[in-house]
Amino acid sequence: MTRVLLGVMGHVDHGKTSLVGALTGMTTDRLEEEIRRGLSITLGFAHVRRGGIMLSFVDMPGHERFVRTMIAGAGGLDAGLLCVAADEGVMPQTIEHADIAALLGLRRAVVAVTRADKAPDRVPAVEQASRNLLAERGIACAAAVATEAPTGRGVEALADALAALATEDDDEDRGWCALPLDRVFTVRGHGIVGTGTLRHGPLSVGDDLVALPGEGALSVRRLQVHGEAVDRATAGSRVAVNLRGDGCDTLMRGMTLATPGILRPSAWLDVMVSLLPAAPRGVDGGRPFRLLCGTAEADARLRLLDRAALRPGEAAVAQVKTDPAVALAGGDRFVLREASPPRTIGGGVVLDPLSRRRRKRPETVARLEALGDGDRLAAVLTAEGVNGCARRDLPALAALGPARVTERLAAIDAVSLGEIVLSAEGGARVRCEVLKALEAFLRRNPTEAGVTAERLRTLLPEVPWAVVGGTVAALAADGRVESQGGLIRRRDLNPADFLQAQERALVRQMERAVLDGGLAPPDVAELVARRRTRQQALRFLVRTGVLVRTVDRVQKREIIFHVSAVSRAAECLAAGFGDRPFTAGEAGRALGTTRKFTIPLLEHLDRQGVTSRRDNTRRIIRAAVKEPARSGR
Repeated sequence: MTRVLLGVMGHVDHGKTSLVGALTGMTTDRLEEEIRRGLSITLGFAHVRRGGIMLSFVDMPGHERFVRTMIAGAGGLDAGLLCVAADEGVMPQTIEHADIAALLGLRRAVVAVTRADKAPDRVPAVEQASRNLLAERGIACAAAVATEAPTGRGVEALADALAALATEDDDEDRGWCALPLDRVFTVRGHGIVGTGTLRHGPLSVGDDLVALPGEGALSVRRLQVHGEAVDRATAGSRVAVNLRGDGCDTLMRGMTLATPGILRPSAWLDVMVSLLPAAPRGVDGGRPFRLLCGTAEADARLRLLDRAALRPGEAAVAQVKTDPAVALAGGDRFVLREASPPRTIGGGVVLDPLSRRRRKRPETVARLEALGDGDRLAAVLTAEGVNGCARRDLPALAALGPARVTERLAAIDAVSLGEIVLSAEGGARVRCEVLKALEAFLRRNPTEAGVTAERLRTLLPEVPWAVVGGTVAALAADGRVESQGGLIRRRDLNPADFLQAQERALVRQMERAVLDGGLAPPDVAELVARRRTRQQALRFLVRTGVLVRTVDRVQKREIIFHVSAVSRAAECLAAGFGDRPFTAGEAGRALGTTRKFTIPLLEHLDRQGVTSRRDNTRRIIRAAVKEPARSGR
C-alpha cells in the first residue's frame, strides 16, 4: 500500500485537530489538558485509507510554546497540510511552521483554508496569501481547498488533493534503520514501547538495535504500523515498536533507535547552514543556540569557516559544536533556535556527522560544499582526496548500511586500503605519488638502493601514512614495487642504472673481491678500509641482494658472502647429504671451509628455510637460493 506521511501545520486554534478528525474520524488530542483547553500540546497521530493509499497525519501543536514539539514531528514527512483560518489569515505561527518545514526539506504541501464559513469573502485572499507563503520558501502548493470541519464541506475534496500527493513507494532498503523516538511508555504485560517516524528503513521484528546516545542494546519484540501488527516497516512509516533488552531501562524521548555500528555520537558536525530572511540579526559564531534534529535537542554554538558573520537570508558551510554529543547521519536536517526570546532563526543539513575542529581554509570549505551534491558516498571520498575515509565512518557519512556501502564502493571503483577507503581518483593519485617518490629518491640516492618506510613517510608529508602504507602493499601485490630487508623500491627500476661511473666501478670491484673469496670471503673491515665510498658500495650490494650479510657470533664480527657462493653451497649440501642429517663439521668438510665461515653460513640458510636445525644436526629442506638480478654488473 502506498503511504503519504503528512505534517499538519498552522497557527494555534486554526482548526488543525478538528480538520484531521473530519478527515479520519480520529481525535489526535490525547491528554486531558489538551481536551479541556482545546489546545494541542503533544504530537497527535491519525490515519485513513483512501483506496490503495494510506494517508497518515502528524498533528503538530500550533502554539509558540510548543514549536519544539512541532519540530519533533516534522522530520521524515512526505508533504505538509497547512491550515489557515479564513477569518484570521496567515499568522505568526503559520509563518514559523512554514519556515521550519522548509528548513527540514519539505517541498510539497496542500493548503486548507479552515473556518471558510466564518469569512467566505476572505477565502480567495487567504488562499493566495498561503500559496505565496509556501512559494517564497520553495514549497510547491499542490492545491488550496476551502473547508468547514463541523459540516464536512470541502473535506472530500481535500482528501482527494492529499491522496494525489502519493507517489510510488520509495521502499529503498538502505541496509539500516533509524527511528527517532517521540514517545516512550510502558504497556502492561508487554513492556517498553517507543513510537516515531521511521527515518531510514526497513525495520523488522527480531532486529537488533542500539539506543543513541548511549550504548543500550535492544531488540524488536513486536512492531505495529497504524495500530496493526506487522513483521516489517518501511522508511516513512509511523511505527510503534515493543522492545526488550538492557537498553530499555534508560530509553527516553529524544533518543534514536538505530542499527548497531552505524551512528556514533559526535560533538562536532560539519553543516550547510542558512539563516531565515526574517531572522532578527546576523550570527557571528559566538552566540549559543538550541539545535533540534528529529526528536533530539542539544545546546549548540556555530563556527563559521569562510566569513566573520552570517547575515539573514545567507547560507554557508560551518561547524556546529554540540553539548551533549549527538548521533546523526549525513543528510539529516536540523533547526536552530534562539533560547531567549525563543524563536527559530535558521537551520540546515548535516554534511559530516563525525567531524572534528577544522582549520579555516578555502580548500576545507570547497571540500565540504561538495558533500551536499549528488551521491553522498562518492562526494565524501572525492572531498577527502588522498586522505581517504575510515571505512567504519562511511555508513554514518552516507546514511547507508555496511552492505550497501560495499556495493556502492564497488560501483564507483573506490580503492580500499585495509580500513581506509579512497575515491578512484584519490587512489590513482596516491599510487602515482608513491611511484614518483620512489624514483626521485633512487635518482638522488642510488647507493641506498631503496627507501625505508620511515623515509618514504617524510617524502609524502601530505598523505597519511596509513594511506601510503596501504598503497605500497597494493603496488607490491600488483608487482609494481618490492619490499626486501626493510627497503621499498620499484621493480621496474634497477638501482645500478642510477649509479655514477665511479660508483659503478667501485661496486663492481668490491663485488668481485667477495665473489673471488667464495666461502672464505675477505674481512669486512679490510674491505671497507674506513672509507665512506666503500661503505656505501658495500651497503648497496647488500641492499640489492648481491651480497649476504651474516654474523660470526663467537668473534662478534660481520661476514659477507656473495649470493652465488651461498647458492652453490646449498646445492653442494643437497647433493652431498640428500635428506640425511648432517653436523656443522660435516658441512664444513663438504664445503671445504672452516667453522668460522660454516656456522654463519648455516645459520643464514636456516633463516632462509633452506636448512632446518634440530639439536646439533641439520637437514636440507630446499636447495634453491634465489639470486637477484646483477645490480652492479
